Amino acid sequence: MQTDPLAVSAPANNTHWPSVWQFGLSLFGILALWGIAAAMLLSFVNSALNGDSLGALTVLLNSTGIAFAGLLLIPSTGYALFRLMGKPATFKIRRRYLQWGILALPPVLILGYLATLSVATSYLFLPVLHILATVLSVGWLLSLGLRGLSAGSPQLSWGIFNSGLVGTPLLSLVTELAALLVLGVLGVIYLSQDPALIESLYELSQTLPANAPERALELLQPYLGPGTLYIALFFGALLVPILEEMFKPIGVWLLVGRHPSPSQGFAAGLLSGAGYALFENFLLGASAGQDWAMVVVARMGTSLIHITTTGLMGWALALAWSEKRYLRLVFIYFVAIAIHGAWNGTVILTAVSGLFADAVAIPDFLVVLGNAAPAIFALVILGCLLLLFGFNAALRRTQPSPVGDVIIPPASPSPAAEILSEKDPI
Repeated sequence: MQTDPLAVSAPANNTHWPSVWQFGLSLFGILALWGIAAAMLLSFVNSALNGDSLGALTVLLNSTGIAFAGLLLIPSTGYALFRLMGKPATFKIRRRYLQWGILALPPVLILGYLATLSVATSYLFLPVLHILATVLSVGWLLSLGLRGLSAGSPQLSWGIFNSGLVGTPLLSLVTELAALLVLGVLGVIYLSQDPALIESLYELSQTLPANAPERALELLQPYLGPGTLYIALFFGALLVPILEEMFKPIGVWLLVGRHPSPSQGFAAGLLSGAGYALFENFLLGASAGQDWAMVVVARMGTSLIHITTTGLMGWALALAWSEKRYLRLVFIYFVAIAIHGAWNGTVILTAVSGLFADAVAIPDFLVVLGNAAPAIFALVILGCLLLLFGFNAALRRTQPSPVGDVIIPPASPSPAAEILSEKDPI
């Protein structure tokens, strides 16, 4: 008698271990994020009492964002719990809400700007408006890429999204700190060859004013040069993209062995990238000054890059697993690095031109690139939009007919892939 090669024998017990892992990790993430947010609230109170209103507001916005990130882990926890209890969970967020939610963004930005005009209104209203603006902008970009596509059931989709929301920032932070540590050690080794320079820098560190950046730049000017800028570009425009583009598709990596289709891989990448973009915007978009609205709008470009490049990586991973053509995956990985690196490098050059123009001798070719920053930003954004719309349109034509959004499991799925599997879809 012939057997179905894709069939999976029933487990010895009814415990669905992938859902156990999803429930446990999501619950732990909620508690950890809320604990961090609570600790940051204490720091906010301390800064506010000491009269540092701008610093206090930044901490408050970060704390609120981290707390809301914990809130976003609740659906994943709930779906996994319902799965373990054997009960259906039919709650879904309709994508049209994300698509039309962009209409609320301009009023939110206007209200946010008005809130920044005084310390009291900033404390009261800006945290909520910051969350609204971030969710509306990232959600809209995600809806553009997901139009007509599906990554799987709600449990799977929330699991993938939360992997990008929490897992990618954690892995990126650890590896980037390790890279900074290595660069620091190399710097110490280099400085150790000149004891007089070390002593001079130590004495300078004791006299640098904390609240006078212009004076600090003046004192640091003899020690700054093109090498400082090259190091910043190496780290921010090369090393960071290499690491982040590897970790951002973490939600897709969990599907290894599950045979996702190219459209499912692309959709899973979009979800994972959107989760990372949301968390990053909660923190880096938390500008406490009157430029808050401008920062939120500028962060939309970064969010578009994260979502697009991770979607491309998800598509390439799915094809690599199904067709064993890994050269295409390597090529897409380098494309993602190039897009991310071009954006980060232009941001660094713009910041250097604005803050350190008189302190750092910037090479002429970098000055030209810095002056062309608006054009570079526009080209990167346009390119990402074309990729997002182009891949969405192409994959919608090839997407198989929906059969419950099931990803067909292999004969022997790996334990890691089982974490977010759809063997028994809700």
